[in-house]
Amino acid sequence: MARSIEHSFNSQDLKMAQALGYNMEALIRGAWLGGVGGVRKVLRGLGNPSDSKWYGGKGGVSVKQVMDKEI
Repeated sequence: MARSIEHSFNSQDLKMAQALGYNMEALIRGAWLGGVGGVRKVLRGLGNPSDSKWYGGKGGVSVKQVMDKEI
């Protein structure tokens, strides 16, 4: 599954991630939580999806939070 996620990122995604200090492991972690589209939102500053809806808004974690754990 990780390989499939890895191949979903294009060169622009990788350049943006590198400029922000994220490695492939951070991208995979983020995509595991919020999908490749969720990671792209974070990279482009267009949003920060999370799984808080599963906890009634009283918990959960965001894509950026899991990506930042790899920095």
